[in-house]
Amino acid sequence: MRRGQQPTPSSASDSDGSDVESCFDTGDEQEGTDAETKPTNVDTDVDDDKADLPDLKWLAGEENAHPPEYYLDQENNSDESEDENEDYSDYGLLLLAMIEGNFHRHCKYVRKKDLAQVMQAIFCRTFKAFFEWKLNQR
Repeated sequence: MRRGQQPTPSSASDSDGSDVESCFDTGDEQEGTDAETKPTNVDTDVDDDKADLPDLKWLAGEENAHPPEYYLDQENNSDESEDENEDYSDYGLLLLAMIEGNFHRHCKYVRKKDLAQVMQAIFCRTFKAFFEWKLNQR
């Protein structure tokens, strides 16, 4: 019944509330129940909770797959319209905590500029070149 609606005469007379009360009966009225029932055992056959996580050791790598000029070319000559439909995996979200430090390393490797100066003039192409650099780490 909606709020503000008055009960119709037929609905008020059809039910005296005993059906509602009976569905909430507990303890004394219940017969034949087993009070000794134990909860289901927890699966203890699990090897390692971290087994499903991806291997992220490569993220700490310092070895570069390409020279700095490659990433500068990616930044200067990329087409931003190609990136509009890019969809990143769920694991990309796990990497966000490491992005700032890795971006700082990238700037030092490629630009040798102050990070604050780079952040003031940042473009999407810069991020694209950074992500490609990070994915190419060995």
